[in-house]
Amino acid sequence: MADRYLEQAVLVAAIVVMIGLSLWLQANFFKPKLHQNTPTISHEPDYYMHKFTTTGRDTNGIAYVLVGKNLKHFPDNSSTPGSLLEDLRLDQYDQNNLVRTTSSDSGWIYEDGTKILLQGNVQVTQGATDTAVGSVTSTDRMTIKLR
Repeated sequence: MADRYLEQAVLVAAIVVMIGLSLWLQANFFKPKLHQNTPTISHEPDYYMHKFTTTGRDTNGIAYVLVGKNLKHFPDNSSTPGSLLEDLRLDQYDQNNLVRTTSSDSGWIYEDGTKILLQGNVQVTQGATDTAVGSVTSTDRMTIKLR
């Protein structure tokens, strides 16, 4: 009689081990692994431009033309994503008439395109008008709000 209970216990144990093994296999080997496309945070530029020209427009036409030697775009650069500019010139227009030319060694244009920070040998040349004489202003650092 003891042999019969031993056989039943071995049979139940074998069934329990098989169920446990099948559950473990399903959980670890047969379940497809989902590769999530989580963006990798990197402080490296995601694209470069060499000898670039970009134009900003408003309701009156061309608002500005930005020309530079190099542009490096940083998509996540901490709290201020934007683009690093090198050897640039900014021509600003009012109703398609050139009113101001600004140049600098380097600059940073913010991702939303509302401001540009100029640094190093900044020179602003204001054209003469009927009511004002032309002027040239030099500084080492300047922020311009773009429209």
